[in-house]
Amino acid sequence: ETVRRFADKDFAARTKVRTKDEIGQLGTNFNAMADTIQLHSENLEEMVQQRTSELTEEKATSERLLLNVLPGPIAERLKTGESLIVDRFDAVSVMFADLAGFTTFASKTSPEELVTMLNELFSLFDKLAEQHGLEKIKTIGDAYMVVAGIPQPIADHATAIAHMALDMIAGIEAYAKRTGSPLSIRIGIHSGSVVAGVIGTKKFIYDLWGDTVNTASRMESTGLPGRIQVSETTFKLLETQFELEPRGPVEVKAERLLHTFLLVRRRHDARGGQNGGIARRK
Repeated sequence: ETVRRFADKDFAARTKVRTKDEIGQLGTNFNAMADTIQLHSENLEEMVQQRTSELTEEKATSERLLLNVLPGPIAERLKTGESLIVDRFDAVSVMFADLAGFTTFASKTSPEELVTMLNELFSLFDKLAEQHGLEKIKTIGDAYMVVAGIPQPIADHATAIAHMALDMIAGIEAYAKRTGSPLSIRIGIHSGSVVAGVIGTKKFIYDLWGDTVNTASRMESTGLPGRIQVSETTFKLLETQFELEPRGPVEVKAERLLHTFLLVRRRHDARGGQNGGIARRK
């Protein structure tokens, strides 16, 4: 009867040993065998639970690392086996930001201090991007690239990125005042259509391509330290909510002239909504 119970996976079943003859000896041996099997079963179950917990932690770590590299929706598409990820977005705003005077500053600063400074500033920018609902694309040296309207389209993409740009200017000014460093930031913004996708199989990156990206980069490189230069296209999307001043035609590439504007501040009647972060506290 005990053997039947044990065979039905009642591993706690033990037989009563009433005699010292062969039958009693058989019962004693059976109970010893059952103890050994139960012990191994418990140890195996504990090992399985521990390994399951380890795998869960490893998966969560992998998820965090993946989301640090790719936008959430793009990461989900990769996990489902989609091999080629490419999308066109017709209405986005792209921003490039570059630390003015960085090369001179770097030549007089230790590597440790330099990396610490960049980490602090770019961490601030990352928080602002998250706060304003933007997608950080990448950093290249002391340059920072971010986009509004990707991977989820938003109607007020230019407004969102303008708010972040003003907060970045305020953040750099606060850092320079606190540390006594001569740093300032040069920012350029342009709005339009882009193609976005994932390239590479190792150290892959979610990147953007198109004339909008190139023009945004030119808005930054031809801009002024401590100022935010925007294209005429972006100006038309911002002029009702922000104060801007015309800078005039700027040669951006190969005698190509563009009318540009400098973003100054939020208008008093536009201080709600997405206006936040550092600028809200000023």
